[in-house]
Amino acid sequence: MGFEVFSVTPDMLPRFERVSEDVFDEDIDTARLSTFIADPSHHMVCAAAGDMVIGQARGLVVLNPDGPPSLYIDNLGITPAWFRQGVATRLLDRLFAWGASRGARATWVLTETCNEGAIDLYKRHGLHPRKVMICERPP
Repeated sequence: MGFEVFSVTPDMLPRFERVSEDVFDEDIDTARLSTFIADPSHHMVCAAAGDMVIGQARGLVVLNPDGPPSLYIDNLGITPAWFRQGVATRLLDRLFAWGASRGARATWVLTETCNEGAIDLYKRHGLHPRKVMICERPP
C-alpha cells in the first residue's frame, strides 16, 4: 500500500481521528491544531496510508532582522512500521518547498545526538550537524 502527503488545512481536522503510534508526542488537541494551522508562519504536512495518519512534519518560517527568513523544522514523526519507505523524505521535501515559497534561505533543525536515523536523514537533505548546547527550562 502506498501513502499520500498533504498539507494540513482546517477542513482536514477529521483526518486526525486515526493516527498511528509515535507520529506525535501526545494526542492531538483539535483546538491547538486549529490555532497552529491558522498561523501563516506555521505549516504542517502529513502522510497517510488510507485513512490512517502515518507521519507528520511541521515547521515555521522565522523572520530575521539581519538576514533572510529561515525555515525551522520543529518536529518530524513517522510511525515505525513506515520507517525507511520514503515518508520522511517526502514530508521534508514538502516543508522545504513551503519554506522557500516564503523566502526562507536557510533551514534549522534540532535532534538528539543519539538519533542516528534522524541525523542521517537530515545529512541526506544537506543539513549538517553542529555542536550546540540545548538548555531547557521547566514551565
